[in-house]
Amino acid sequence: MHCLHVLGGGLPIGSVLLIKEDKFTGYAKLLLKYFISQGIASENELLVVGDGVENMCDGLMWLSEDKDGDDKEKSTSKENEDDRMAIAWRYKKLGKFESGIPTGRGIPSMTLSKQLSKTDASRPFCNTFDLTRTIPEAIVRDASLSLLDINDIIKGSGDTRLYDQILQKIRTMVKEKGLSNVEASNAREQVNTLRIGIESIDSPGWPPQRPGEVFKFFHALRGLLRSSNAAAVITISAHLYSDDSQDVVRRIEHMSDAVIELDSFAARPETADTPYCQDYHGLFYVHKLPVINSLLSPSTKLSILLGSGHSNLGFKLRRKKFSIETFHLPPEGGVSERRTGPDKQKGTGETESKIAGKVTSVGCGSLPGKTDLYEF
Repeated sequence: MHCLHVLGGGLPIGSVLLIKEDKFTGYAKLLLKYFISQGIASENELLVVGDGVENMCDGLMWLSEDKDGDDKEKSTSKENEDDRMAIAWRYKKLGKFESGIPTGRGIPSMTLSKQLSKTDASRPFCNTFDLTRTIPEAIVRDASLSLLDINDIIKGSGDTRLYDQILQKIRTMVKEKGLSNVEASNAREQVNTLRIGIESIDSPGWPPQRPGEVFKFFHALRGLLRSSNAAAVITISAHLYSDDSQDVVRRIEHMSDAVIELDSFAARPETADTPYCQDYHGLFYVHKLPVINSLLSPSTKLSILLGSGHSNLGFKLRRKKFSIETFHLPPEGGVSERRTGPDKQKGTGETESKIAGKVTSVGCGSLPGKTDLYEF
């Protein structure tokens, strides 16, 4: 499932999405890679900021070529469902509950010009990507992708002007590409979009700044994007902040338009042997939804999974895709456990004792040492 279904149609133009990273895993980085890959597929302007952004853009996923995979999977699941419903015949007429979003078909990725030469009406809003496929180097070279490494900024202007240099780079790109909604620009047939991706902001890999610099950056960035045809996705290592510094994270969340969090089960040793860890890799929390020029977020009524207003979501990383689904606990006792009744000899002994007037077990007040499966 794509994140746009969770946000109720996608990330609005002029907004900032904050992703709180998970512990010990890189699922948040994977979502940022999805954001970058979608920008390349849509021919958007891209700006990636971080520590070692060259490594960040290496090995990006690319468009899926499997056109009939979903249809085959649906037909196979339908046949298996008919076999399983041989006994419960009355449930055949009921629709199958879908915990996720049906995946759209991908576009064959021969060359970038062949794939993206369609009109805007026929071009898909959100593509399907395959994690087993890597984006060709020729497409990366032809894409409008700008990389801004914080190490290069530090060498040029020092540690004290890090956030100022990032904002200046964004302002320059908005002005040069004609993406500002305030300044008058020449008539264009198509208005492009600037995608800004910032990885692990204010993390230990970043040089220490003066107190309050990160708040000024978010405040200035939000104001800049409001008047530009651009959107930003920023990841932050919130788990590295101590309990006394959680107010810093809350203020950053307050200055962001949307906030999501990935809580991986790998960071919880107590959940290693739980049954639901076999179906999910973690929980997906939506702490804040984008509200642009309205009093109520449209995501509460447009989102497919958040229609009830609850954030009961989980995520799983499969071989070819990262999916977000409604979180369900498995059946108690498991689905493969064989349930057997008590031993015949034991049942005969209990019957004889009851006839003799000696009841050996009554409900939960049975004598100790009993091994009846139905006693508790």
